[in-house]
Amino acid sequence: LLMVLAPNSQLKLRLNPTQGPARTAIYQEADPASNLQLIRELLPKAITVGVIVSPQQQTRLPHLRAEADRLRFQLEEIDATNDEEAVRALRKRTNTLDALLLLPDLQLINAWSLKPILLMTIRQMVPTFGGPTSDYVRAGVLAAVVADLNRLPVQIVSIAQRLAQGEIPAPAYPEATRVIVNSTVAGALSIKIPSTWNAHAE
Repeated sequence: LLMVLAPNSQLKLRLNPTQGPARTAIYQEADPASNLQLIRELLPKAITVGVIVSPQQQTRLPHLRAEADRLRFQLEEIDATNDEEAVRALRKRTNTLDALLLLPDLQLINAWSLKPILLMTIRQMVPTFGGPTSDYVRAGVLAAVVADLNRLPVQIVSIAQRLAQGEIPAPAYPEATRVIVNSTVAGALSIKIPSTWNAHAE
């Protein structure tokens, strides 16, 4: 069984091999570390990047920390167990951040919490990056790396062929991605978007 565009946070039980036939997945979201690369590209002088983390997302942190170190970022981890805590905890830390990275965690970042988070960060002139889909960028996130749905079938076919041969590859992030930019937010924050990105911006 191959699950496609499945939110990482909802997959743990469904990927349990005791729950049925062998299964794997292509996550809905791009690798969060790719958004750190995006931040470095747009904010070359940034030092501190905040990330709101729930206990369920702790397994993501070693990979994220390694990429932050490589890009010379200080990763400011903001712990929260639910959306209300996420908003409260961020309010106390916003003025210490150069950017905020949203992990795809509906427990923390959802329809209720996204609006106050974006209002808070834009008022403080702190650009927000990430989110699993382009809807987050339309809502007010500055930019995000998301799955390129037009090129996703190539990866689906590749994994399906491996499954047909009896191989069970590990769940993976989308290999084909694109950058989505909110030009209105970029203007409000006085951030210049490279002209080469025009083909990818929405």
